[in-house]
Amino acid sequence: MHNLRPYVLLFSFALIFTGLQAQSQEVRSFMFGHSLMDHRPAGESSRYETTIAYWIHQLAQAGGHSYTATGRFGDLFGQSNNLPPTPDWYYAQAPATSWDDNATNFGGADFNKIIFTELNYVQWQGPTDTYWNSDTETPVTAAERLVEWVDAQEPGVDIYLYENWPEMSDYPLSAPALADYHATTQGSWHDWWVTYQDEILAVTPEQNLKMIPLGPIISKLMTEAPLNQIP
Repeated sequence: MHNLRPYVLLFSFALIFTGLQAQSQEVRSFMFGHSLMDHRPAGESSRYETTIAYWIHQLAQAGGHSYTATGRFGDLFGQSNNLPPTPDWYYAQAPATSWDDNATNFGGADFNKIIFTELNYVQWQGPTDTYWNSDTETPVTAAERLVEWVDAQEPGVDIYLYENWPEMSDYPLSAPALADYHATTQGSWHDWWVTYQDEILAVTPEQNLKMIPLGPIISKLMTEAPLNQIP
C-alpha cells in the first residue's frame, strides 16, 4: 500500500517536530528500516518521492526547520546483529546525509532522532516469540539490543518505533476485503504493536522511546470522509 505514503509522511513529520512550531529545530536522523520507509525499486533509485526522508525534508523546510537523514536498509534482526551500521540510504534530492561514516563514528554524528521498525509479516505470533529463522531471537530482543546500543552511542537520544501497516497480498481488494483490512489494521495489528512497545519499554526503561502509530492513523483516515472517497 505504498499509495498511503504521502499521508504517512505528514504524520511522521508532525510527531517528530511536535511542540516545536514556535522555534526552528535541527533534526539529524538515522533510520533502521525497510521498504515501508524507503521504497525505491531496482533501477529507480532517483524516485525520492517514495521515501520518508524526502517528504519530511520538504515539510521541514516549509516550517523553518532543518532535517537531514541517512539510514540502513534491512530487517531489525539483521540490523541489530550488525552494529555499527553502514549507511546505505542517501538522498541527492532531499537532505544531505547527516553522517559520513568514513569520517566519524556513529556517536560522533550527533544524531538526535533515531527511527526503527519491525517487519510487517511477523505479527502472526507475539513479539516475545522467536523469529521463524531463529531459536533464540525475538522482535523484542532485537529491538532491545538496537535501542541500548544507540543510546550508548548517543545518550538520551529520541528513539521512535515506527508502526507500519499489514501486507496487502491481493490488490485491488473487494470492498468487504478492504473493510476487513482496515479493521485489522486498527484492531489486532495495532494491539500487537502496543504490546511490542510495552515489552521494549519493560526491558529498556531508561531509554527515551516513543511509538509513531502510522498504520492505524492512516487506516482510520482512509475510512472517514473525505479520504474514504479515494478509489
